[in-house]
Amino acid sequence: MITEPVYFAVIRRNGQESPQLFFDIVPPVLLKKENRELVYCTRLDTLPGGSHLVTEPLSVLFQMYHAMLKAGKLPPDQRGAKRT
Repeated sequence: MITEPVYFAVIRRNGQESPQLFFDIVPPVLLKKENRELVYCTRLDTLPGGSHLVTEPLSVLFQMYHAMLKAGKLPPDQRGAKRT
């Protein structure tokens, strides 16, 4: 059972996209309006099959992201609440 939010994110740095997992919160620096590195972010634990998704390797999640992006079926972007 998952007790904290798990975010799957795609980050773009130096023109290269890479997948990342964040637990509990997305780093606040990525949520700033002027930061354009965060391409996509969604909570895995709230998606159907989320308990299975959080056990998948990043490479598999990244492949799923590209397949859903190409098919136009990405889950909504969920960047989480900013911590104060």
